[in-house]
Amino acid sequence: MASDRPGIVPGTYGSGPIWTHRRQFPNMRAGTPDSMATSATENGDAPARGSRVPVAAAAMIAACILPFFLVDVPPVLDYPQHLARMYLLAFADADPVLSTMFRTAWRLIPNLAIDIVGPPLLKVFPVHVAGRIVLAGALLLPVAGVLAYHRAVFGRLSGWAVAVGLVAYNGIFLLGFLNFLYGIGLAFLAAAWWIAWRERSAIAGVAGTAFLSAVVFVAHLYATFLLGLLVGTQELARLWRRRRDGTLTAIDVASSAAILLLALSPMLILSLVTPSAVQPGPIIWDSFPRKVFELLVPFMTTSRAVTLATAIGVGVAVVLGWRRGRVDTGSAIAFVILFLVYFAVPGTMTGGAYVATRLPLMFGLVLFAGFRPSFQPREGRVVGLALALVFTVRIAMTAIDWHGYAEDVAEVRKAIAVLNPGDRVIVATAALGASPDYLAAEPPARRLPDTARLDIHLGSLATIERHAFMPLIAADTGYQPLARLPAYDALSKSNGEPADYRWLADPGTPAARVDAPYLAGWEAKFGYVLVLDAEALPTADFLPEKLELIGRAGTAAMYRVKR
Repeated sequence: MASDRPGIVPGTYGSGPIWTHRRQFPNMRAGTPDSMATSATENGDAPARGSRVPVAAAAMIAACILPFFLVDVPPVLDYPQHLARMYLLAFADADPVLSTMFRTAWRLIPNLAIDIVGPPLLKVFPVHVAGRIVLAGALLLPVAGVLAYHRAVFGRLSGWAVAVGLVAYNGIFLLGFLNFLYGIGLAFLAAAWWIAWRERSAIAGVAGTAFLSAVVFVAHLYATFLLGLLVGTQELARLWRRRRDGTLTAIDVASSAAILLLALSPMLILSLVTPSAVQPGPIIWDSFPRKVFELLVPFMTTSRAVTLATAIGVGVAVVLGWRRGRVDTGSAIAFVILFLVYFAVPGTMTGGAYVATRLPLMFGLVLFAGFRPSFQPREGRVVGLALALVFTVRIAMTAIDWHGYAEDVAEVRKAIAVLNPGDRVIVATAALGASPDYLAAEPPARRLPDTARLDIHLGSLATIERHAFMPLIAADTGYQPLARLPAYDALSKSNGEPADYRWLADPGTPAARVDAPYLAGWEAKFGYVLVLDAEALPTADFLPEKLELIGRAGTAAMYRVKR
C-alpha cells in the first residue's frame, strides 16, 4: 500500500491506519499482525511483551481488587447511597417497614447499570458482599474495555495497555459515579467489537454493536456519546485510508454512513422514545484554572503528591515512547475531540454536577487504548519499572486508606445502633464549619483533595442496616427507578448532601431552604439527628433545649429529639 508521505507506511489494524516510522521498522509489511509483532519486539515496544503481558494484566487486576477485602463500606463518595437504593430495589416492596416509605418505579432510564446488576446480587449474597461486587465491576469494567479495545486495534496487548491499571482508581471512581463507569467500560467493549468485526463480517459487526449500543444506553446516557465517538472516528479513519489510497468513492461514504447508522440505531431510537429526565437548573462554567486542575481526574487519588507523580510518570512515558510508537488514527481523532469538548462544556448544567469532570477520564482511557509507545530495551525497562512502582504505591496507599476507613464505618454503626425500623433520622455534618486544623488532621480517606468529601453518605447505613428513614436516599424517578411514598416526599432532598449541623438552629437561612428544605419544623418530623465528622463539633452539647446526646463514637454522634 503506497503512501505519499516519505518514510511512513500505514498499518491496517481495525478500521483505520496506524502510523509507524519505516526507518524504525525496516522489516514491517503493512497490514500484517506478525510483522507488527516482530517490529515491536526488535524495538523494545514495552517492558512486558508476548506471553508476559497476560500475566502482567492478571497481576494488575488482582492488585486492584485487594483493597476490597479491607473494609465492607469503602470510602467512595456516592457508594453508600447507591447501595441503599439497590437494597431498597431488592427488598422494599416486600418489607413491612420499608414498603411504607419507598416503592420501586421501574421505567426506561439511561442511568440503570447498577440498578439492574445490584438487586439480583443482593438476593444471593450478603448486602456488603454484593455491594462490593458491584463496586468492583465499576472499577474493572473500564479497565477490561481498554484492554479489549487496545487488542482489537493493535492485534495484541502490550505493556502500555496493562498500564491502564494506573488509572483504575481515579477521581470519577472515588466520587462514586458507578453507572457512568459501567457505561464507559461497555462503550469501549462495544467499540472493540466493532473494530474486530467490521472488516471480517459487516453483519456481525453491526449486529453486535447494535445490541451493545442498547446496553450502553441503559447503563448511562453520557456513555452513548463515547461509543458514538469511538465507532464514528474508526469509520472516519477507514474512509481516510481509502482516500489516501485513491480508492474512496461516494458509494463508500454512503455505505459507511448507512452501516454506522444501523450499528448505533438502537441507542439513537431509545434516546428519542425515552422521556427526558433533564431538569431546569443553572449553567455554571468552571474557571480555567479549575479546568486545568481537573485534567488530573484520571490520576486523582486522596494524595496530591501521588496524583502528580502518576500524571508526570504517564506523561514522561508518552513523550519518551512517542517517536517510535504507534497511534491508532481513529483513537487520536477521538482523543482530540474529547479534549476540545471538555473545555467547551460547563461544569454544571440541567441539574447535574461534575458534567465536564467526566471527560478527562474518557480521553485518559483513550490514551491507553489507542496509543502504543515503543522504547529501546533499556529505556523500556526503566519506564516499566518506574510505572510499576507508581502503581504499587497507588494500590498500597488505597489499601491503607480503606483499612483506616473501617474505623469510621464502625463508629457510624455504633451511633446508629439505637435506631429502630421506621425511625426518622436527619443526617448532618460538622465538617462544613470545621477549622483548618481539624481538616488538616483528618484521615486522608475522608477527602478527595480540592474536590469533595468522601464520607458524607455514610448515614445511608441507617436505611440499609436499621431500616430507618433518612432524607437523602436517591429516589428521583427522573434518574432512578425508585420513589418515595407521598408522606415522605416533604421529608426528603433527593440526591442531596448532609445538612450543616448549624442549620438546625436556624433552618430558615437561604442555604438551608435550598439544600435542606425538610428542616422546616424538623423537631416535629424527625426523632433523631446523626452528626457526621462529630470531632469537629465545638461542643457536643449543642441545642440542649431540643436535642439530647445519646451516643458519640469518634466521627459520629447521635442525638434524640426532645418532645
